[in-house]
Amino acid sequence: MDPRQIITTLAIAWIAATVLSAQQPSGKPSVRPSPEEIAKLTAPGPEHAKLAGYAGDWDVSIKFGGATSTGTAQQRMTTGGRFLFIEFATQGAAGALEGTFTLGFDARHERFALMATDSYGTYFVTSQGKRDAATGKLRLLGGDEDPMMKSMGFTKEFMHVIDFRGPDEFVIEVHFVDTRTPERRELKAMEYVFKRKK
Repeated sequence: MDPRQIITTLAIAWIAATVLSAQQPSGKPSVRPSPEEIAKLTAPGPEHAKLAGYAGDWDVSIKFGGATSTGTAQQRMTTGGRFLFIEFATQGAAGALEGTFTLGFDARHERFALMATDSYGTYFVTSQGKRDAATGKLRLLGGDEDPMMKSMGFTKEFMHVIDFRGPDEFVIEVHFVDTRTPERRELKAMEYVFKRKK
């Protein structure tokens, strides 16, 4: 065998062994979970059942820059009961706005995750976090590589604060994090108030 082929074969074997060993806990044999165990690990749980309680038709008001717009929202569970999908549209002094929120619970890491889109931009943002023990609100931190902030040498960070006030009302606030100072103060920018249609 050509020496170059031997070196190539050894290199491929070393890479494969490294990748496989990194995937297995040290000192533990590889055990493949059964289909039943996989189904249990990936099935929706209690947190998803709570989100499912917010499906239905809602009224929504949005406060932005001292002005308010109102409209409606339709909410439904998707992906086999794993995510609450919220689609809204509003009109008013704060301007016309359409958008979506997709909220789920990542059982692997025991944290909530949110993806948001709206007609103010051509992009989406995501945030992740846990329930605040003191207030009961979800505090989900996200970031975005905003070109303007980046040109000034700062990062853009924000917080989605979600308050489930009861079965017929919840609020999503958008706070921007002031990354220019060590205090990292939160500045509330928008507030979405959802109330279930009667």
